[in-house]
Amino acid sequence: VVHVVEIPNRISALEVVFENETEEVSPWIISKHLQFFSGLLAVGTEGGFVYLVDLCLDDLDMSFASEAAPKKLMIITPRIVDPLHKKEQARSYDKHLALLLDDQCHKQEQFYYRRQDDTIQKVFEEGAVWVSSLTYMAQAGTLAIGFSFGCFQLWRLYNPVLDYSSRYNPDNQAVTHFLSQEPENDPRNFVYLWVVYDNASDDSISSICLYQLSFTKKDAYANFGIFYDELESVCPRLDHKLTGDPYSVQHGATIRSAVVNCYTLQNPLYTPPSILSESFEDGFHGNDSSLSVFVWRADSSQAGRGSATSSYWLSVFDMNRWYHAQMPHAMRCHGASLQVCSFWAVYDLDNVVSCLPSQALLNVEVNGKRVLRFVNNTPVPPEEHSYPSALQLSDVCFVAPDGAVQAQCYGWQKSLLREMVVSGAEHLVQPADFYHQCLRARLLPQSFEESKTRSTAYQRKMLLNM
Repeated sequence: VVHVVEIPNRISALEVVFENETEEVSPWIISKHLQFFSGLLAVGTEGGFVYLVDLCLDDLDMSFASEAAPKKLMIITPRIVDPLHKKEQARSYDKHLALLLDDQCHKQEQFYYRRQDDTIQKVFEEGAVWVSSLTYMAQAGTLAIGFSFGCFQLWRLYNPVLDYSSRYNPDNQAVTHFLSQEPENDPRNFVYLWVVYDNASDDSISSICLYQLSFTKKDAYANFGIFYDELESVCPRLDHKLTGDPYSVQHGATIRSAVVNCYTLQNPLYTPPSILSESFEDGFHGNDSSLSVFVWRADSSQAGRGSATSSYWLSVFDMNRWYHAQMPHAMRCHGASLQVCSFWAVYDLDNVVSCLPSQALLNVEVNGKRVLRFVNNTPVPPEEHSYPSALQLSDVCFVAPDGAVQAQCYGWQKSLLREMVVSGAEHLVQPADFYHQCLRARLLPQSFEESKTRSTAYQRKMLLNM
């Protein structure tokens, strides 16, 4: 333990907003209340409180704090007019400064969930509410706050001000995860936010919903990238239930499901350019955030069995392919038998889990730096070769309670090619099934002469020439 700070309420969510000193943070990202903070941590607690805590990374002389004698907070609100004086005062008292983000929603031990126009949507007892998720969206200077009662808010930190509150729905589960994505080369000012609704303690089905955030403008800054400003609207564009049948919109035999993890795939080594070209439209490309990963567990009932069976799934969502598919409102497949979606790839993890002693997963980490596209050198590659199912995930870490396993996924097409190299002779004996697998993956040319393609000799010839 390096340093201990006492929070007034029980902590339920954490998010690092800035881990550096404020001199390195542009003033147009955060408000004057936070510009004197050195390292910024968002802390969500029971009761629905959100504190923005100064980590005091610039004060090396601050005395050591142990668990037996933790540091205290000096709490301020957005209404104070002299934040620098409060910073100096907190330092003189050997305390950490903390901004209570929405002090107006707490009155007489009740939590008032309000809209951005200050009207009240719902009133809760503080003891029945907690902050279930926190995520900072750097590209918009916005903190997303999820609540246990199934709603979320978007707070702009460079005022700070409430930009958006989702509508209250008593049937919603707790908001447990957020992740943001942006399509490639979109001239419009859109950022997309995935919201995960999950309640692992109940027999309920987890779901994900993609919201489109529209902004008035976006600007490019050296050493930062694209910054979106002035939120105009928030609207849902796609939702999906996470079940034991990942392509189905029906629950089927699924009793309950729970999200293990979800995140946007990005290159961790990316750094924004220090000098921008004359036109960032032509010369500027930020860190690719078009791919996202979802990992979940689903418990399903089986006919004739009293107990449920668990299955683990990993999916990759490709926002660029979703745009190409005209932004449908559901996960669409090319026929129920094919189970192939142009923007949503799903992997069954049960074989991996069965190799683990505990047969349980705590996390799955895909290294965004080592995600490779399938390469086809033909002049016009088939569209299926650009689906997320064709991606090679070269570095995947499966974390279990008793250890970790490193693995890789070759993608649909490359897996078939490797199988042909390893077990080609076996497939050539009865080639029909493997031939049709390669045909579906567009590794073989489509022939419309049905009598010809049914020939075993023809199928062998095509596989040997693949």
